[in-house]
Amino acid sequence: MRERPPISNVGKTVAANVGLAACYFIAAKLGLKLAFLNASATAVWPPSGIALAAVLLLGTRVWPGVFAGAFLANLTTAGTLVTSVGIAVGNTLEALVGATLVNKFAGGRDAFDRAQNIFRFVLLAAMISTAVSATTGVTALSLAGFVRPGDYGPVWLTWWLGDASGALIIASFLLLWSRHHRVTWTRERLLEGALLASAVLIVGTVVFGGIFSFEYLTVPLLAWAAFRFGPRETATVIVLLSGIAIWGTLHGAGPFLAATQNASLLLLQAFMAIMALVNLPVAAVVAERKEAVERLRDSEQQFRTLYQRERGTVEVLQRSLLPSRLPTIPGLTVAARYVPAAPEPLGGDWYDVFPLAGGRVGLVMGDVAGHGVGAAAVMAKLRNALRAYALEGHSPKQVAERLNRVMERGEMASVVYLVLDPVRWHVSYINAGQPPPAVLEPTGTVKFLDQSSIPLGTRLPRSYDEHELDLMPQSTVLLYTDGIIETRTQGAEARLARLERAVAGRPATDLDDLLTHLLNQILGENAPIDDAALLAVAASPLDPRRFHLELVALPDSLATLRNALRQWLPQTGATPEEIFAVITAVGEAAANAIEHAYGPKEAAFEVEALVESGRLEIAVRDKGRWRTPRGPMRGHGLKMMRELMKSVEVASGPEGTMIRLSHTLRNAVRS
Repeated sequence: MRERPPISNVGKTVAANVGLAACYFIAAKLGLKLAFLNASATAVWPPSGIALAAVLLLGTRVWPGVFAGAFLANLTTAGTLVTSVGIAVGNTLEALVGATLVNKFAGGRDAFDRAQNIFRFVLLAAMISTAVSATTGVTALSLAGFVRPGDYGPVWLTWWLGDASGALIIASFLLLWSRHHRVTWTRERLLEGALLASAVLIVGTVVFGGIFSFEYLTVPLLAWAAFRFGPRETATVIVLLSGIAIWGTLHGAGPFLAATQNASLLLLQAFMAIMALVNLPVAAVVAERKEAVERLRDSEQQFRTLYQRERGTVEVLQRSLLPSRLPTIPGLTVAARYVPAAPEPLGGDWYDVFPLAGGRVGLVMGDVAGHGVGAAAVMAKLRNALRAYALEGHSPKQVAERLNRVMERGEMASVVYLVLDPVRWHVSYINAGQPPPAVLEPTGTVKFLDQSSIPLGTRLPRSYDEHELDLMPQSTVLLYTDGIIETRTQGAEARLARLERAVAGRPATDLDDLLTHLLNQILGENAPIDDAALLAVAASPLDPRRFHLELVALPDSLATLRNALRQWLPQTGATPEEIFAVITAVGEAAANAIEHAYGPKEAAFEVEALVESGRLEIAVRDKGRWRTPRGPMRGHGLKMMRELMKSVEVASGPEGTMIRLSHTLRNAVRS
């Protein structure tokens, strides 16, 4: 089957003009049946609205259809060929002038969406452009002798009011319904629409059928349509009431009866035009408000979605940057808490703990200004940069100065970086705008390290002061962000005093209990005003008979392991020579574990030691598989371990590898 060729633009234009001419002709013939003052002038003229809507919707290319319909309607009614041409010219100019003015000043085809545009439409299309048709048509008839000089005014008024009411009532109906092809009503709305239509028919019949001729009974119906439905339904009610009113008036009933039928129709059309002028803007305002509410709901939903998405992003980013588990550091106990300020977006608070060279430990507490993804991104940058600078061996002062240089314009953060030597209980630190760290001494006294500088990112060319002091052994160091102590009513001194009361005299034997107690005392059941983070470090006694350490399988962990063994082995009674041998052998075993403990997740290895009956048993475990030694210089580590230890055993399997080292201590502690 051959496809039908597409219709050309010329064909579409011709079809549109023919259809418009037919509609115009039929509507004109119906309107001219109500011409009582003059055969060519009627107070009911729907064609003016049809022509205006057609030009607004289809463009000026349909003017021939307007001209043809008007010419044929008048030629077959009264007058001559010349007067029919004159009237057709006036009707065509009316549509073209009205559409041009509405397009330029009143929103075009969307004129009835905004109240201010409706008033402009009435002025330009229903009052000014219709005067062109009335003047042209009545003048043509007068020159041809079909209108007596004394009747020029009444005929012109009838013509103009008929065109004006048609332009307002019919054009609004057509324009509004042309823009809404689908009616999506719920079942309840359909029922209400049926009730409104029934009420229009009943009230219209009562008022305009002579039962109770009080025209203002129609006002509630128009208000119902305007407030409950919208502009297009309001325009529909106006058209229905106009039709019923015309029918009743022609049958000698209703509130607009006058001395002549023409006068009655003029009164009726004036009333319906006023009703349209009042209620269509009201309907537009109500529709605007509903649209605004709907847009607000959509915006709220979009904001809620974006908020949840951003919060989820920040949570993932923050979880990835906060320590998933705190490191195991022999001789130290570490605990931390993070409490978000719900329902606010997560901010840039973070804490960190990491081992440093020489057995020292780096402690960090930071807070980036702001919330959301931006704050989390700055937090990530600072956290990674601080770790990198610290592991390079820079002092706290140098770390702070380097961090300040990586801050971009508009970014600001406060941070405290404290380096703790757990052997001497010596600390060195810088504080760039953070609350002062608290030290809970063994006596129960709380001391604040209150030397503080300005936050990072202030763009001021200055250096940060580094402070050092010796702490009492068995002290507890507490770092925290301002969310822990922040209130809307208390000053800084009162807030610190509140924190001091919460921890003073508390035993630090269990840091988790200490932090839980602190949060309960400070926050209770309430979420903090700002995100809150806590980090506590305290000494823990070493067991001379047992040692256990789990570390991430990274080369940096070797220094942590060696430092931990240096602290523990003297407790076992090992001599300096034995300490050197054990650290060297265990370090080699751990180096192999780091090399082989690879996998899809973060690799780790653990070292466990036991002293029993003067014998030191050490196990180094990983969860990987040993690779074949690469090159002739590799594979000598096992030989060296066997030279240093009394016995070395290697057991490999699908679950990983374990190296057992055994050595007899000459002066081991006894049970």
